[in-house]
Amino acid sequence: MQLIDSCRLLMRLLARDFYVFGKRISNFGINYLLIYPLLAIITFGYIQPGVYFGPGHTKTSVILLVGTFAINMLSLCYTLMASFVFDLEHDRFIDYQISIVPPRILLIKMILFPALIASLISIPYFPLAYAILPSYFESLQSSWFALMIVIVAASLYCASYIMMGLCIIKKATSIRQFWLRFNWPLVVLGGLWLPWYLLSKNYPTLGYLSLLDPFTYFTEGVRSALIGSDQFISYTICIVALLGFFCMFSVVAIYFFKRKMDHV
Repeated sequence: MQLIDSCRLLMRLLARDFYVFGKRISNFGINYLLIYPLLAIITFGYIQPGVYFGPGHTKTSVILLVGTFAINMLSLCYTLMASFVFDLEHDRFIDYQISIVPPRILLIKMILFPALIASLISIPYFPLAYAILPSYFESLQSSWFALMIVIVAASLYCASYIMMGLCIIKKATSIRQFWLRFNWPLVVLGGLWLPWYLLSKNYPTLGYLSLLDPFTYFTEGVRSALIGSDQFISYTICIVALLGFFCMFSVVAIYFFKRKMDHV
């Protein structure tokens, strides 16, 4: 009964957040569904690979486009969640929230909501790329359903990871250090531009170490589902890994959230 009540409360909180978000959805739609995807697809999927690699670069273009997509999702989740750490130093609306909502439920909501928004905004990215550059996808064995599942799992990982970081840092001014010291190394070594099979082939030690990086399973999962080549880590393995990291980061986030709020 308690579990059912908690789920009902969680659904009500999510419904409230979706209602509030609906008031500013037009800005997010213009920025993340129109301007950014169009610029990224044309610049990093068409112009840049064409200049660097010349004709016949279609597969390389898609590989590079995945890295740009992954960065966008991570940034989008941060944009949706950054207000939490600033609230702690100013209005502290969070104090009122935890007085009426169990902290665990509240934090789970704070992870799930940006993850759901990031998923909804990110899923149309590659269909748009297909519409703009159809010849680039003709020779690929894309699994669009698997791609959608990977994107949802990746958004859960991104949201839980960022929330964990925001709960660990002590003040808002530490966000820059968090990004430079933790986020950026994970992103760069996690297949931002270089697929795992090339990294492991040329630098085996780095290849093995990168398997500990959750971002690797993000980029590899998207590439595996989108390109359909056995050169990439199977999207099934990547989905399981991303969900595992989501669970682990969420547990750590709950622990540090309770410490930050002095809640016992």
